[in-house]
Amino acid sequence: MSNRAISTELIELGERIRKRRQEMKLSQESFAEKAGISVNTVSRIEGGQTAMSVEIFRKMIEILETDANILMGKEPNNPVDSLY
Repeated sequence: MSNRAISTELIELGERIRKRRQEMKLSQESFAEKAGISVNTVSRIEGGQTAMSVEIFRKMIEILETDANILMGKEPNNPVDSLY
């Protein structure tokens, strides 16, 4: 996978996180506080400028009351696509 593909995926993930945060009427400040990260980190994640740890991703899923697959751009509760 090229760096461009990775950065495109990060941008799309960040956009989905931002959209869901806004749907829940959370400011970046309140979201950052609940997630235990800085506002700058939230901004960079939403802008696709930085990746996050699995721990932070799990916190975001809980705060956003959503399914990880939805944030990843997949259908909720579907098995992982087979490589075969």
